[in-house]
Amino acid sequence: MIYRIKVIIFVVLFGFLNSGLKSQNAPGLPNDQDKNYVPDKTSIFNSDGKNGTKERTSNNSEIHDLIELNPFMLARNIFALQYEHKFGDMFGVQGGLGYCYGKDYMQTIIPTWEDNGGSNIDDATLLTKGVYKGSSLYLSLAARLYFNSYNRYSGDENTGYLEMGIRHYKNSMLMSDSTAITTGGGQGGYIHGAPTADIVTNLYYLNYGYHFATDGKIRTTHHFYFGFGIRNSTYNQFDSYQAYNNSSGNSSTYYVMTPVTKTSVNFVVQCGYELGIAFR
Repeated sequence: MIYRIKVIIFVVLFGFLNSGLKSQNAPGLPNDQDKNYVPDKTSIFNSDGKNGTKERTSNNSEIHDLIELNPFMLARNIFALQYEHKFGDMFGVQGGLGYCYGKDYMQTIIPTWEDNGGSNIDDATLLTKGVYKGSSLYLSLAARLYFNSYNRYSGDENTGYLEMGIRHYKNSMLMSDSTAITTGGGQGGYIHGAPTADIVTNLYYLNYGYHFATDGKIRTTHHFYFGFGIRNSTYNQFDSYQAYNNSSGNSSTYYVMTPVTKTSVNFVVQCGYELGIAFR
């Protein structure tokens, strides 16, 4: 018996208990031991007795699906809704769909691991100097492993969870002609023409958080999380050219966008909150 319990706990931790949970008796249905036990008529466990109590009702039924909104993403000019489906009692898969309506300023303040050699324009400079052009699609995918039963906790109780996922989005930046640029190496110059540079970002992350759900006709869920990740961004490379003025003898540096792409890698720390509406 103990061996079987250990096996079940092991399987639960990896989120593969879906079929086992569905085979359990529904709450409130009697089993064989319940049928063999007959309480005294005066017992509080006898609902037919004079002193018996009415059966307690609960709205804490199982949650199978969630629609969630992360308000912290709005500060990064991203609006997205996440849909989570529960497999078993402790494992869920979440997919997100939305759009970017402005530049992501967070990418301008986090230092990059990549060395551009002082002769190119990095993604932070493109985001700072460029003008956001149009909107783009936002996609995300994540898996959540809950430490306790997803449906057990409500009110002031909560359960912890781990989340591993990826977020994908793009910023298209219009670089105006003759925009003054100073590279990381201190070299100054100007943008040539009016190119549109694309910055495509993939964020791979691992979060730890806790969750609780409310009771009622409309159940809400609340996820608070903290984590870290690796952000990988690809963007257009700019080559520098020297233009000489024969009359004055002076030269100027101009940057021309090329079809070649460069990559920057950043370590990020994140925290946030997600508000959800639950479906049974």
